[in-house]
Amino acid sequence: MTDVWKGGKIVALAGSPSPSSTTGCVLERMLIDLQSEFETQLIRLVDIPAGDFFTAEVPVGGALAAALDAVETADAVVVGTPIYKASLSGMLKAFIDRMPQYGLAGKVVLPVGTGGSLAHALALDYSVRPILQSMGARQIIQAVFFAADDLADARSTGLAGLRQSNPRYAEALLHLAAAIRARPSLLGLGHPTPQRGRAEPVSVLV
Repeated sequence: MTDVWKGGKIVALAGSPSPSSTTGCVLERMLIDLQSEFETQLIRLVDIPAGDFFTAEVPVGGALAAALDAVETADAVVVGTPIYKASLSGMLKAFIDRMPQYGLAGKVVLPVGTGGSLAHALALDYSVRPILQSMGARQIIQAVFFAADDLADARSTGLAGLRQSNPRYAEALLHLAAAIRARPSLLGLGHPTPQRGRAEPVSVLV
């Protein structure tokens, strides 16, 4: 995370269960490309103890509580997920289920997906966007999807040239930055009030 607030805070959620995921590489690159103007923080959900997602109460002082608090204070949230079975990852869904009903109220949100081919791209619109919309996001930027061919050099270069090589990525950065800058003037328009405190626990016994 950057040391100085520079006009807005972006929190990126990496929803892959892999510690060295391509999704995490993409989000890390995105925050590097934006950190000259915004405060940034990357949260890899795989670093949160799995049991914390299924407790009756969010453990006080734990990694899950810290991640929820970071999202609460963010101006923008980048939601990154690999596409599994034409949908978002279970880990990301588990995190979203612990958020308040309107936990994205007033925020700018950018959905980002990764997958084997562009055949999975529409999953972001059909599976992810409706969830984000239901949580009161102020503005959802057009989703950006990366197939394997788009990220062939992810491991070797850290995607340093992604902005120049991928127009979809470059546009996503421009739209996200513009939406964050415009956000203060839009907050007075009204929006669902977020439920403060933690979401009600979801029973795992059905």
